[in-house]
Amino acid sequence: MAKRGILPLQMDCMMLFQSNPSLTVTVEELVGKMGETYENLQPVLDLLLKQGIIRKSGEIPALLFSYQEPVTVAEFEFDVTDREIIQ
Repeated sequence: MAKRGILPLQMDCMMLFQSNPSLTVTVEELVGKMGETYENLQPVLDLLLKQGIIRKSGEIPALLFSYQEPVTVAEFEFDVTDREIIQ
């Protein structure tokens, strides 16, 4: 990763997808948009896929990447035995 470190590239790539949620691109298109090489982008794409930020569809050579809305799980735990009821 000669041009810049993986974290800044990861953030730029993530922002590209988040700011354009309907964007669907090939690796070649992403290389052009990001101004990076395939070798620099591949580990970033792998990481974003693993984190669930992007998804891939299709098959090589028409492999496409697009934004994936993160799954948010809210868990709330209430202990009703310790609560006072105010009337």
